[in-house]
Amino acid sequence: MRLVRVGAWGTWALCLAFTLGMIATDLATTLARDEPPAIANWVFFTAFLSFPTVGAIIVTRMPRHRIGWLFCFAGLCWSGLVLLPENIAIYTLEASPEALPDGVYAGWVARWGWVLAIGITLVILPLLFPDGRLPSERWRWARRVALLGMALSLVGYAFGPGDLGLEGNLPGYANPLGVETLEAPLLVAGSLGMALLLGIAPISAAALIVRFRRSRGVERLQLKWSAYAAALVAIALSIDALTRLFGWQPRFMPAIVGLSIVSIPVAAGIAILRYRLYDIDRIINRTIVYVALSAILGLAYGCLVLLQHVLNPLAISSDLWVALSTLTVAAIFRPLRTRVQGVIDRRFYRSKYDAARTIEAFGARLRDELDLDTLQAELVAVIRQTMQPASVSVWFDNPAARGAPDRARSLLS
Repeated sequence: MRLVRVGAWGTWALCLAFTLGMIATDLATTLARDEPPAIANWVFFTAFLSFPTVGAIIVTRMPRHRIGWLFCFAGLCWSGLVLLPENIAIYTLEASPEALPDGVYAGWVARWGWVLAIGITLVILPLLFPDGRLPSERWRWARRVALLGMALSLVGYAFGPGDLGLEGNLPGYANPLGVETLEAPLLVAGSLGMALLLGIAPISAAALIVRFRRSRGVERLQLKWSAYAAALVAIALSIDALTRLFGWQPRFMPAIVGLSIVSIPVAAGIAILRYRLYDIDRIINRTIVYVALSAILGLAYGCLVLLQHVLNPLAISSDLWVALSTLTVAAIFRPLRTRVQGVIDRRFYRSKYDAARTIEAFGARLRDELDLDTLQAELVAVIRQTMQPASVSVWFDNPAARGAPDRARSLLS
């Protein structure tokens, strides 16, 4: 048992060293290019340290849980086989060619290392989450196809001749271990393996959907956490893709993507260790509310700015208009939040909304009703409607009977 924990935290320490190496090489690259340090890149690199961190914690608490080891291995692949080799290759081949010899081999590692990282993160983990087992024995073929795709892709990308292809950062550098005489079969192996891997990824996502439809209780909450994290990553990647599409690449975008990536292991850790597991519905509710609220307030502020341009002939001071716009948005925040919360509760959380309305109505009647029998009947009805218990008991204390057994009436249903 102790050896298992040492292995898990040893993996974490190795990933920490890789992360520090990434930050150091990225800083050296920016200094060699006479550019300011890219702090957002450091946040992005550090985000992948969350994988082995959560994995080591899971292994410490539950040594036989496969998900913990998969997170440790995923963090090792991302940091040690993808990001660090790529940063070393960029620094040694482009930013400072005389710094280290044979930097092209670091690029070679990154050329095939991402296959393992993507395969584990996007295919294997969804297939086995949250209990470390397949949804059923019928899904064994999906795991086999994924492993076959990873193996073929590894061989094809590791030994196939061609450009290193590190996101266009290193054009003109060929694969140092490419086998020219086997170019055709290696190309077929790499293409076929990648097709299998990308084809099985949606099926892995479908496995989570199948689990969710069958799940009840704790397992359903665990899958909600994973879905919430996946939604955050999808939103961040979509925003990043849109900014690239329109030619605007803000320097803070890698940090946004990195912070969204952190949500994947964090959500998995909460789901498996069951720490604050039952908070997921409230978190999803608050996220929907504040996303909708931010969109509405942003639209309102944009309309006010547009109105300023329309009223520009009136020579209204720009600073005054900005102040008025800000005050307007601040004034409508609280009532708008209440309204948006009510709409979302009615649409997505109907049972919670109905329960709240029922309790409010009972509170209003409680101020006017004096008959205890009527109040008892209404109280039981409210409890049945909102909480749906197996039984209900109502006790009335008799403060006049001091020293004697309390007189009580109970109603069971």
